[in-house]
Amino acid sequence: MFNTYNKTDSKVVTVTKEIEKTISPDKVVEMYDAVRKEVEKSILRTITVSDNQMSGLVVEYEKDHGTNQKILLYRFVLNGKETIEKEIIGNDRYFTDQELVQKLLNLFANKITYRVLEESMKVLKR
Repeated sequence: MFNTYNKTDSKVVTVTKEIEKTISPDKVVEMYDAVRKEVEKSILRTITVSDNQMSGLVVEYEKDHGTNQKILLYRFVLNGKETIEKEIIGNDRYFTDQELVQKLLNLFANKITYRVLEESMKVLKR
């Protein structure tokens, strides 16, 4: 019953190349600007942390106007490697700026701990 296989060809590459040929660079910039404005409207607040130990960012934005959810996006760089963590919370929850900075620092500390343990395990396996 389930021993048949139907092979289908994808037209995605062809369509994509056709779109690239037909859309002018000005139209692409216009589309990009429209998307950027829409995203910027959904950002509720941004907190930047920068000192001699770490550089990070917390962005709070609405997931969707119709849902009762917000997204907290944490971003930092550790040893040249970017880390992005996402947390979905309800609109009824509110964190102060200090609480968000503390959450970012906790994520940073946890990532450092994980990396140290990971490197220790590599050394022990040798």
